[in-house]
Amino acid sequence: NVILKENGSCNQQINAILPSIYHSNEYLYYLLTFKTKYLLSFASKTATLMINKSVFSNIIINLPPLDEQKAISDILSKADEEIELLKELRDKKLEEKKGLMQLLLTGIIRV
Repeated sequence: NVILKENGSCNQQINAILPSIYHSNEYLYYLLTFKTKYLLSFASKTATLMINKSVFSNIIINLPPLDEQKAISDILSKADEEIELLKELRDKKLEEKKGLMQLLLTGIIRV
């Protein structure tokens, strides 16, 4: 799933959702990500899962009011940001551990 923030193009095999001013792009992104399994239930069972345009056009997904969509997407965006920060911290700690292992296991630092 992706949100285009500027004009783009794709081939005919891609189903695009063009939200109106009454819908939050970010909310739709999170909703469709959450409902991936549901959406795939409409896909044809071929080598590559694909939902044809006529089937895709008839899928109904109820949406809350715009202010609620924005509130939900704000919360989820903040959670994504926190996850990214935690991943960065994890990576930093793994690097620190690697350095400690080098020092401890080679005997440079004795305990």
